[in-house]
Amino acid sequence: MFYTKQTIHNPDSPRNMNTESWLAGKSLRVAHQHIEGVGTFTDIDLSNMETEIAHGFIKVIYNTRDNIVTFTFKHEPGVYKQYGFESGYIEVPLPELYITGRFEIIRRDGKSHAHFEDIQVGSHHIQLLPLSNLYESGPENWNRIERSNGRKICYRRVCDEGVLANLVGGCDTVVEILNRLSTQFTTYLMTGGNTDLSLGCRLYEGQITGENIADIIADEFGYDTRSKQYRMYWCFLNAGLKHFSPEEIYDKLQECRYIKDCLNTLNITYADIQEVSEENDKSTHRVVNY
Repeated sequence: MFYTKQTIHNPDSPRNMNTESWLAGKSLRVAHQHIEGVGTFTDIDLSNMETEIAHGFIKVIYNTRDNIVTFTFKHEPGVYKQYGFESGYIEVPLPELYITGRFEIIRRDGKSHAHFEDIQVGSHHIQLLPLSNLYESGPENWNRIERSNGRKICYRRVCDEGVLANLVGGCDTVVEILNRLSTQFTTYLMTGGNTDLSLGCRLYEGQITGENIADIIADEFGYDTRSKQYRMYWCFLNAGLKHFSPEEIYDKLQECRYIKDCLNTLNITYADIQEVSEENDKSTHRVVNY
């Protein structure tokens, strides 16, 4: 069923395709639940019980006249495989996420295909997310969820370039499209990195972002490329897992203003980050980011 530096960066290079990541299956730590039925579909709106839903569709509206589907999907917090821009992976924590979007259903070669428009990812911790395909703040639309448990949810757009449509492929019904979507969101977010997009998005003055943290850590280790910055930020987040859960990591970082605060609050050091990096380098799934 459905549930159980502030600069606008415009992507100008394609998402990178890490073959290993597309073939590695799902990194989601819970079983995927499917929508019952084969062809018919009834609009769903579970906004009034959103806080009770851990993982799944919260809202799906199907405009049959225009063949347009709008949706909001809640993605469970957890530890997931973040794939390198070229190869390999490292496990990183993710907080609770909201994925909202809209697609047109187009019939082609006897199948229904989803043509996606302006997909957005929302979070209470949007400026700290380790995802490599997010850019400018997304406009309010599609009746997306703006608050949960009294906390504001901020959104950024996803650089898609047809990737999600390719993952979903041709389907027989809108129900099948939604079922495939529910199993592909994790892969979609954690793969196909884009090196011309930066981490973080400062929401207010004095707030530390993932980009701030990554810049400082990479500089500490003598790295000066964005791809290396991403990798060291992933190692930083992984090191935090020694002491805290994914949600605790982001809640703690949310209150920090300086890198020393980030290290102290997660009870880690530069040596711990270096250890994670070295362990990954020695593994069979070493992250390669060019």
